Formats: sequence, C-alpha cells, structure tokens
Amino acid sequence: MNAANRPARTTHTSHADTRLGWARGILADIEIHSDARIRRACKTILTHSRDHAERQLATDLLAMLAASATADK
Repeated sequence: MNAANRPARTTHTSHADTRLGWARGILADIEIHSDARIRRACKTILTHSRDHAERQLATDLLAMLAASATADK
C-alpha cells in the first residue's frame, strides 16, 4: 500500500497506541504492579482497544479488583 492510499497518522492515534502499549505491558506483568496501576491500565484498554478479548479481560479484572476492594473493607 502506498502513502497516497493510507490515511495520515494523527497525534491522537499515536498517543492512543502509546497508551495501549503501556496498558498491555502492565497487564503482561500483572503480578508486580499495584491495584491502582492495573485499574488504570484496564480503563485505558476499555477506552482505546478494539479487541474484544482484550476488552473482556479488562472488564473482568476491573470486576475482580472492585470485589477485592469491598472484601478488604
């Protein structure tokens, strides 16, 4: 595909890709990160990702974090 047929890459797109990369890295090493960072990564994935399985994982993790937070109180 040549450059004439490809849409221009916007700052928003590259920023979203950077944030998704960060969030995926957090979830890849979930054992070493805090609940707050995992929660932020899940919200980023829900905002920017189009992958259904990834979004479902983020939704499930948020539910688990919410349940553990209420159980700790």
